[in-house]
Amino acid sequence: MSEPASPTDYIQDKIWITSRVRMIGERRLLRYNVWSLFLLAYYSVFTVILSVFSEYFKSFYTHFDGIAVAASVAVLVASLVVGGFRFERTASLYRDCYLSLQRLYDDEGDVRSKQKLYADILVVCPNHSNGDYHDFLFTHIILEGKEVTSNGKPLHCTWYMKFAYVWRRVVFWTLVGMLILIPLAFAAGPFAAKCA
Repeated sequence: MSEPASPTDYIQDKIWITSRVRMIGERRLLRYNVWSLFLLAYYSVFTVILSVFSEYFKSFYTHFDGIAVAASVAVLVASLVVGGFRFERTASLYRDCYLSLQRLYDDEGDVRSKQKLYADILVVCPNHSNGDYHDFLFTHIILEGKEVTSNGKPLHCTWYMKFAYVWRRVVFWTLVGMLILIPLAFAAGPFAAKCA
Protein backbone atom coordinates (compact mmCIF):
# COMPACT_ATOMS: atom_id res chain seq x y z
CA MET A 1 0.00 0.00 0.00
CA SER A 2 1.39 3.39 -0.93
CA GLU A 3 2.13 6.07 1.63
CA PRO A 4 -0.12 9.13 1.70
CA ALA A 5 1.50 12.10 0.06
CA SER A 6 2.82 15.05 1.98
CA PRO A 7 0.61 18.17 1.98
CA THR A 8 2.99 19.71 -0.57
CA ASP A 9 2.73 16.71 -2.90
CA TYR A 10 -1.04 16.63 -2.46
CA ILE A 11 -1.59 20.25 -3.54
CA GLN A 12 0.97 19.87 -6.33
CA ASP A 13 -0.94 16.81 -7.63
CA LYS A 14 -4.23 18.71 -7.51
CA ILE A 15 -2.76 21.69 -9.36
CA TRP A 16 -1.10 19.52 -12.01
CA ILE A 17 -4.16 17.33 -12.64
CA THR A 18 -6.54 20.29 -12.80
CA SER A 19 -4.28 22.15 -15.23
CA ARG A 20 -4.04 19.10 -17.52
CA VAL A 21 -7.79 18.51 -17.43
CA ARG A 22 -8.39 22.17 -18.33
CA MET A 23 -6.02 21.73 -21.30
CA ILE A 24 -8.11 18.81 -22.51
CA GLY A 25 -11.28 20.85 -22.00
CA GLU A 26 -9.80 23.72 -24.01
CA ARG A 27 -8.90 21.37 -26.88
CA ARG A 28 -12.40 19.88 -26.87
CA LEU A 29 -14.07 23.30 -26.99
CA LEU A 30 -11.78 24.56 -29.75
CA ARG A 31 -12.58 21.42 -31.77
CA TYR A 32 -16.31 22.08 -31.25
CA ASN A 33 -15.81 25.70 -32.31
CA VAL A 34 -13.93 24.82 -35.51
CA TRP A 35 -16.42 22.15 -36.58
CA SER A 36 -19.49 24.22 -35.73
CA LEU A 37 -18.16 27.17 -37.76
CA PHE A 38 -17.25 24.87 -40.65
CA LEU A 39 -20.68 23.24 -40.65
CA LEU A 40 -22.46 26.60 -40.49
CA ALA A 41 -20.46 27.83 -43.48
CA TYR A 42 -21.04 24.52 -45.28
CA TYR A 43 -24.80 24.68 -44.78
CA SER A 44 -24.89 28.38 -45.70
CA VAL A 45 -23.21 27.58 -49.02
CA PHE A 46 -25.63 24.69 -49.48
CA THR A 47 -28.68 26.96 -49.02
CA VAL A 48 -27.22 29.37 -51.59
CA ILE A 49 -26.77 26.45 -54.02
CA LEU A 50 -30.38 25.45 -53.39
CA SER A 51 -31.51 28.96 -54.31
CA VAL A 52 -29.34 29.26 -57.42
CA PHE A 53 -30.24 25.83 -58.81
CA SER A 54 -33.84 25.73 -57.58
CA GLU A 55 -35.27 24.67 -60.96
CA TYR A 56 -32.95 21.66 -61.04
CA PHE A 57 -34.07 20.51 -57.58
CA LYS A 58 -37.79 21.28 -58.11
CA SER A 59 -37.97 18.68 -60.86
CA PHE A 60 -37.03 15.98 -58.36
CA TYR A 61 -38.31 17.23 -54.97
CA THR A 62 -42.04 18.02 -55.01
CA HIS A 63 -41.88 20.12 -51.83
CA PHE A 64 -38.63 21.85 -52.70
CA ASP A 65 -39.76 25.38 -51.74
CA GLY A 66 -40.64 24.23 -48.23
CA ILE A 67 -37.34 22.36 -47.96
CA ALA A 68 -35.38 25.46 -49.04
CA VAL A 69 -37.17 27.68 -46.49
CA ALA A 70 -36.67 25.09 -43.74
CA ALA A 71 -32.97 24.81 -44.60
CA SER A 72 -32.52 28.60 -44.43
CA VAL A 73 -34.32 28.84 -41.09
CA ALA A 74 -32.33 25.87 -39.73
CA VAL A 75 -29.03 27.58 -40.64
CA LEU A 76 -30.18 30.80 -38.95
CA VAL A 77 -31.28 29.01 -35.78
CA ALA A 78 -28.12 26.87 -35.70
CA SER A 79 -25.94 29.98 -35.97
CA LEU A 80 -27.75 31.53 -32.99
CA VAL A 81 -27.45 28.33 -30.95
CA VAL A 82 -23.75 27.87 -31.76
CA GLY A 83 -23.10 31.52 -30.89
CA GLY A 84 -24.82 30.97 -27.56
CA PHE A 85 -22.51 28.11 -26.63
CA ARG A 86 -19.48 30.45 -26.77
CA PHE A 87 -17.02 27.61 -27.28
CA GLU A 88 -14.08 29.91 -28.05
CA ARG A 89 -14.71 32.16 -25.03
CA THR A 90 -14.92 29.23 -22.60
CA ALA A 91 -11.80 27.68 -24.17
CA SER A 92 -10.00 30.97 -23.56
CA LEU A 93 -11.07 30.91 -19.90
CA TYR A 94 -9.75 27.35 -19.60
CA ARG A 95 -6.46 28.49 -21.13
CA ASP A 96 -6.14 31.38 -18.67
CA CYS A 97 -6.92 28.95 -15.86
CA TYR A 98 -4.35 26.32 -16.78
CA LEU A 99 -1.66 28.94 -17.39
CA SER A 100 -2.33 30.37 -13.92
CA LEU A 101 -2.24 26.86 -12.48
CA GLN A 102 1.08 26.14 -14.19
CA ARG A 103 2.58 29.30 -12.68
CA LEU A 104 1.24 28.24 -9.28
CA TYR A 105 2.66 24.73 -9.75
CA ASP A 106 6.13 26.18 -10.44
CA ASP A 107 5.89 28.60 -7.49
CA GLU A 108 7.98 27.71 -4.44
CA GLY A 109 5.40 29.07 -1.96
CA ASP A 110 4.15 27.26 1.12
CA VAL A 111 1.26 24.78 1.05
CA ARG A 112 -1.30 27.04 2.71
CA SER A 113 -0.76 29.92 0.30
CA LYS A 114 -0.83 27.51 -2.66
CA GLN A 115 -4.14 26.05 -1.49
CA LYS A 116 -5.63 29.54 -1.22
CA LEU A 117 -4.32 30.61 -4.63
CA TYR A 118 -5.56 27.33 -6.13
CA ALA A 119 -9.07 27.99 -4.80
CA ASP A 120 -8.91 31.62 -6.00
CA ILE A 121 -7.96 30.52 -9.53
CA LEU A 122 -10.79 27.99 -9.71
CA VAL A 123 -13.37 30.56 -8.59
CA VAL A 124 -12.87 32.68 -11.73
CA CYS A 125 -12.89 29.79 -14.22
CA PRO A 126 -15.78 27.57 -15.30
CA ASN A 127 -15.45 23.97 -14.23
CA HIS A 128 -14.46 21.25 -16.67
CA SER A 129 -16.77 18.35 -17.44
CA ASN A 130 -16.47 14.84 -16.05
CA GLY A 131 -15.73 13.76 -19.62
CA ASP A 132 -12.65 16.01 -19.66
CA TYR A 133 -11.38 14.33 -16.48
CA HIS A 134 -12.07 10.87 -17.92
CA ASP A 135 -10.28 11.85 -21.15
CA PHE A 136 -7.30 13.02 -19.10
CA LEU A 137 -7.05 9.70 -17.29
CA PHE A 138 -7.57 7.68 -20.48
CA THR A 139 -4.97 9.68 -22.40
CA HIS A 140 -2.30 9.60 -19.70
CA ILE A 141 -2.83 6.09 -18.32
CA ILE A 142 -4.00 4.07 -21.34
CA LEU A 143 -2.63 5.86 -24.40
CA GLU A 144 0.63 7.20 -22.95
CA GLY A 145 1.22 4.48 -20.33
CA LYS A 146 1.98 7.00 -17.57
CA GLU A 147 1.17 6.68 -13.90
CA VAL A 148 -1.05 9.41 -12.47
CA THR A 149 -1.17 9.84 -8.71
CA SER A 150 -3.23 11.94 -6.36
CA ASN A 151 -2.41 12.14 -2.66
CA GLY A 152 0.22 9.44 -3.14
CA LYS A 153 -2.26 6.94 -4.59
CA PRO A 154 -2.33 5.88 -8.24
CA LEU A 155 -5.44 6.83 -10.18
CA HIS A 156 -7.05 4.24 -12.44
CA CYS A 157 -9.03 4.41 -15.64
CA THR A 158 -12.23 2.38 -15.17
CA TRP A 159 -14.03 0.45 -17.90
CA TYR A 160 -16.73 3.11 -17.86
CA MET A 161 -14.14 5.82 -18.55
CA LYS A 162 -12.66 3.78 -21.39
CA PHE A 163 -16.08 3.16 -22.91
CA ALA A 164 -17.11 6.81 -22.48
CA TYR A 165 -13.88 8.00 -24.13
CA VAL A 166 -14.50 5.86 -27.21
CA TRP A 167 -18.27 6.49 -27.24
CA ARG A 168 -17.92 10.30 -27.20
CA ARG A 169 -15.56 10.17 -30.17
CA VAL A 170 -17.72 7.74 -32.14
CA VAL A 171 -20.83 9.88 -31.56
CA PHE A 172 -19.02 13.15 -32.39
CA TRP A 173 -17.44 11.94 -35.63
CA THR A 174 -20.58 10.08 -36.72
CA LEU A 175 -22.61 13.25 -36.21
CA VAL A 176 -20.07 15.36 -38.12
CA GLY A 177 -19.96 12.80 -40.93
CA MET A 178 -23.75 12.66 -41.19
CA LEU A 179 -24.04 16.45 -41.21
CA ILE A 180 -21.55 16.59 -44.08
CA LEU A 181 -23.13 13.75 -46.08
CA ILE A 182 -26.81 14.79 -45.81
CA PRO A 183 -26.52 17.83 -48.15
CA LEU A 184 -24.37 15.84 -50.56
CA ALA A 185 -26.96 13.06 -50.69
CA PHE A 186 -29.73 15.64 -51.17
CA ALA A 187 -27.85 17.31 -54.03
CA ALA A 188 -26.94 13.98 -55.63
CA GLY A 189 -30.52 12.65 -55.54
CA PRO A 190 -31.72 14.24 -58.81
CA PHE A 191 -28.46 13.39 -60.58
CA ALA A 192 -28.62 9.74 -59.46
CA ALA A 193 -32.28 9.52 -60.55
CA LYS A 194 -31.42 10.81 -64.04
CA CYS A 195 -28.54 8.34 -64.38
CA ALA A 196 -30.67 5.37 -63.27
